[in-house]
Amino acid sequence: MSQTRILLVRHAKTQWNLESKLQGWKDSKLSASGKRHFQNVDFSRAVHLAKTEHQPSHPPIYCSDLGRALSSARIIANQVNGYLIPNDNVRERRFGELEGKQVTNQVYWDCYHRRFDQPFGNKYGAESDSDFESRIASFLNTLIKRHPFETVWVVSHGEWIRTALNLAHGRKGWEIGEGIPENGQITLLDMKSIK
Repeated sequence: MSQTRILLVRHAKTQWNLESKLQGWKDSKLSASGKRHFQNVDFSRAVHLAKTEHQPSHPPIYCSDLGRALSSARIIANQVNGYLIPNDNVRERRFGELEGKQVTNQVYWDCYHRRFDQPFGNKYGAESDSDFESRIASFLNTLIKRHPFETVWVVSHGEWIRTALNLAHGRKGWEIGEGIPENGQITLLDMKSIK
Protein backbone atom coordinates (compact mmCIF):
# COMPACT_ATOMS: atom_id res chain seq x y z
CA MET A 1 0.00 0.00 0.00
CA SER A 2 1.31 3.46 -0.88
CA GLN A 3 2.23 6.01 1.72
CA THR A 4 1.92 9.76 1.44
CA ARG A 5 3.94 12.24 3.45
CA ILE A 6 1.86 15.22 4.53
CA LEU A 7 3.26 18.48 5.87
CA LEU A 8 0.42 19.92 7.96
CA VAL A 9 0.72 23.64 8.70
CA ARG A 10 -1.57 25.80 10.78
CA HIS A 11 -2.22 29.20 9.22
CA ALA A 12 -0.43 32.34 10.46
CA LYS A 13 -1.81 34.17 13.50
CA THR A 14 -4.83 36.38 12.78
CA GLN A 15 -6.35 39.45 14.41
CA TRP A 16 -9.03 37.25 15.97
CA ASN A 17 -6.38 34.86 17.33
CA LEU A 18 -4.88 37.87 19.12
CA GLU A 19 -8.33 38.86 20.42
CA SER A 20 -9.21 35.27 21.51
CA LYS A 21 -12.18 35.16 19.12
CA LEU A 22 -13.36 31.83 17.75
CA GLN A 23 -13.14 31.86 13.96
CA GLY A 24 -14.59 28.62 12.59
CA TRP A 25 -15.96 29.39 9.12
CA LYS A 26 -15.79 33.14 9.71
CA ASP A 27 -12.56 34.83 8.82
CA SER A 28 -10.20 37.53 9.98
CA LYS A 29 -7.06 38.90 8.39
CA LEU A 30 -3.57 37.81 9.31
CA SER A 31 -2.07 40.04 11.98
CA ALA A 32 1.04 41.99 10.97
CA SER A 33 3.15 40.09 13.51
CA GLY A 34 1.61 36.75 12.46
CA LYS A 35 2.39 37.40 8.81
CA ARG A 36 5.99 38.45 9.62
CA HIS A 37 6.53 35.36 11.75
CA PHE A 38 5.10 33.09 9.04
CA GLN A 39 7.31 34.69 6.37
CA ASN A 40 10.37 33.94 8.53
CA VAL A 41 9.64 30.20 8.76
CA ASP A 42 11.97 28.24 6.47
CA PHE A 43 9.39 26.08 4.69
CA SER A 44 11.91 25.05 2.02
CA ARG A 45 13.95 23.33 4.75
CA ALA A 46 10.87 21.31 5.71
CA VAL A 47 10.58 20.13 2.09
CA HIS A 48 14.21 19.03 2.15
CA LEU A 49 13.80 17.14 5.44
CA ALA A 50 10.55 15.49 4.32
CA LYS A 51 11.78 14.52 0.87
CA THR A 52 10.20 11.39 -0.59
CA GLU A 53 11.00 9.08 -3.46
CA HIS A 54 8.78 10.92 -5.97
CA GLN A 55 9.17 14.51 -4.86
CA PRO A 56 7.45 16.90 -7.31
CA SER A 57 9.48 19.99 -8.25
CA HIS A 58 6.30 22.07 -7.83
CA PRO A 59 4.64 20.55 -4.75
CA PRO A 60 0.89 20.73 -4.36
CA ILE A 61 -0.28 22.87 -1.45
CA TYR A 62 -3.81 21.99 -0.44
CA CYS A 63 -5.37 24.66 1.71
CA SER A 64 -8.60 25.71 3.27
CA ASP A 65 -10.57 28.12 1.12
CA LEU A 66 -10.81 30.57 4.03
CA GLY A 67 -8.74 33.73 3.62
CA ARG A 68 -6.38 33.20 6.56
CA ALA A 69 -5.28 29.80 5.24
CA LEU A 70 -5.10 30.96 1.61
CA SER A 71 -2.89 33.93 2.58
CA SER A 72 -0.64 31.62 4.59
CA ALA A 73 -0.47 29.03 1.79
CA ARG A 74 0.61 31.73 -0.69
CA ILE A 75 3.62 32.48 1.53
CA ILE A 76 4.59 28.80 1.50
CA ALA A 77 4.03 28.55 -2.27
CA ASN A 78 6.42 31.45 -2.86
CA GLN A 79 9.13 29.74 -0.80
CA VAL A 80 8.81 26.20 -2.17
CA ASN A 81 7.68 26.96 -5.72
CA GLY A 82 4.42 25.13 -5.08
CA TYR A 83 0.91 25.61 -6.38
CA LEU A 84 -2.28 26.14 -4.40
CA ILE A 85 -5.28 23.84 -4.40
CA PRO A 86 -8.01 25.45 -2.25
CA ASN A 87 -10.43 22.87 -0.88
CA ASP A 88 -13.42 23.48 1.38
CA ASN A 89 -12.87 20.07 3.04
CA VAL A 90 -9.77 21.57 4.67
CA ARG A 91 -11.84 24.30 6.35
CA GLU A 92 -11.91 24.66 10.10
CA ARG A 93 -14.80 23.12 12.00
CA ARG A 94 -17.96 25.22 11.85
CA PHE A 95 -18.81 26.48 15.34
CA GLY A 96 -22.17 28.09 14.54
CA GLU A 97 -23.28 30.86 16.90
CA LEU A 98 -19.93 30.86 18.72
CA GLU A 99 -18.03 32.13 15.67
CA GLY A 100 -16.76 35.69 15.92
CA LYS A 101 -17.30 35.75 19.68
CA GLN A 102 -14.56 36.10 22.26
CA VAL A 103 -13.79 32.86 24.07
CA THR A 104 -14.57 33.37 27.77
CA ASN A 105 -15.26 31.25 30.83
CA GLN A 106 -18.99 32.01 30.82
CA VAL A 107 -21.48 29.13 30.93
CA TYR A 108 -22.24 29.80 27.24
CA TRP A 109 -18.74 28.50 26.46
CA ASP A 110 -18.84 25.46 28.75
CA CYS A 111 -19.32 22.95 25.91
CA TYR A 112 -16.41 24.52 23.98
CA HIS A 113 -14.04 24.30 26.95
CA ARG A 114 -15.00 20.63 27.56
CA ARG A 115 -14.63 19.59 23.89
CA PHE A 116 -11.55 17.48 24.69
CA ASP A 117 -13.39 15.56 27.45
CA GLN A 118 -16.49 14.62 25.48
CA PRO A 119 -17.91 15.08 21.98
CA PHE A 120 -18.89 18.68 21.22
CA GLY A 121 -21.94 17.63 19.25
CA ASN A 122 -23.76 20.23 17.21
CA LYS A 123 -24.48 22.65 20.04
CA TYR A 124 -25.10 26.25 18.96
CA GLY A 125 -25.35 25.12 15.33
CA ALA A 126 -21.81 23.72 15.23
CA GLU A 127 -20.75 21.06 12.75
CA SER A 128 -21.26 17.68 14.43
CA ASP A 129 -18.24 15.60 15.45
CA SER A 130 -19.18 12.82 13.01
CA ASP A 131 -19.62 15.23 10.06
CA PHE A 132 -16.33 16.97 10.85
CA GLU A 133 -14.41 13.69 11.20
CA SER A 134 -15.96 12.25 8.01
CA ARG A 135 -14.99 15.38 6.06
CA ILE A 136 -11.37 15.13 7.24
CA ALA A 137 -11.07 11.36 6.69
CA SER A 138 -12.55 11.61 3.19
CA PHE A 139 -10.14 14.41 2.25
CA LEU A 140 -7.08 12.58 3.60
CA ASN A 141 -7.99 9.27 1.92
CA THR A 142 -8.46 11.08 -1.41
CA LEU A 143 -5.13 12.86 -0.94
CA ILE A 144 -3.33 9.55 -0.32
CA LYS A 145 -4.82 7.99 -3.47
CA ARG A 146 -3.95 11.04 -5.56
CA HIS A 147 -0.36 11.44 -4.30
CA PRO A 148 1.19 8.03 -3.52
CA PHE A 149 4.81 8.21 -2.36
CA GLU A 150 4.80 12.02 -2.57
CA THR A 151 5.13 14.85 -0.10
CA VAL A 152 2.22 17.29 -0.12
CA TRP A 153 1.37 20.34 1.96
CA VAL A 154 -1.92 20.92 3.76
CA VAL A 155 -2.46 24.40 5.21
CA SER A 156 -5.39 24.34 7.57
CA HIS A 157 -6.64 25.28 11.02
CA GLY A 158 -6.02 24.25 14.63
CA GLU A 159 -9.06 22.06 15.29
CA TRP A 160 -8.80 20.52 11.81
CA ILE A 161 -5.15 19.52 12.26
CA ARG A 162 -5.70 18.24 15.82
CA THR A 163 -8.61 16.09 14.64
CA ALA A 164 -6.73 14.84 11.54
CA LEU A 165 -3.81 13.73 13.73
CA ASN A 166 -6.19 11.98 16.13
CA LEU A 167 -7.85 10.08 13.28
CA ALA A 168 -4.48 9.18 11.73
CA HIS A 169 -3.30 7.76 15.07
CA GLY A 170 -6.50 5.83 15.80
CA ARG A 171 -7.81 8.17 18.50
CA LYS A 172 -11.29 9.63 18.79
CA GLY A 173 -11.47 12.89 16.87
CA TRP A 174 -12.61 14.94 19.87
CA GLU A 175 -9.78 13.87 22.21
CA ILE A 176 -7.08 16.43 22.92
CA GLY A 177 -4.41 14.19 21.38
CA GLU A 178 -1.39 16.33 20.51
CA GLY A 179 -3.42 19.48 21.13
CA ILE A 180 -3.93 22.51 18.93
CA PRO A 181 -0.74 23.31 16.99
CA GLU A 182 0.78 26.77 17.18
CA ASN A 183 0.21 29.14 14.28
CA GLY A 184 2.83 28.36 11.63
CA GLN A 185 3.74 25.02 13.21
CA ILE A 186 4.70 22.28 10.74
CA THR A 187 3.64 18.72 11.61
CA LEU A 188 4.86 15.76 9.55
CA LEU A 189 2.37 12.96 9.00
CA ASP A 190 3.10 9.75 7.07
CA MET A 191 -0.17 8.14 6.04
CA LYS A 192 -1.51 5.06 4.29
CA SER A 193 -5.23 5.48 5.00
CA ILE A 194 -7.82 6.42 7.61
CA LYS A 195 -10.57 3.99 8.48
